[in-house]
Amino acid sequence: MRETVEQSHVASEKRLETQALLKILVPGDRQIEAGQVQPAADVIARLR
Repeated sequence: MRETVEQSHVASEKRLETQALLKILVPGDRQIEAGQVQPAADVIARLR
């Protein structure tokens, strides 16, 4: 079954959304692995 233009467009948008999410998540994972994070409770307490 051939992909329609609309299906192709939707698939392309999903790929772009996935790439955008990975650009956000990957650096965070690297910071966690490097121990460059603090517990959320500590940050919230400091902000209050």
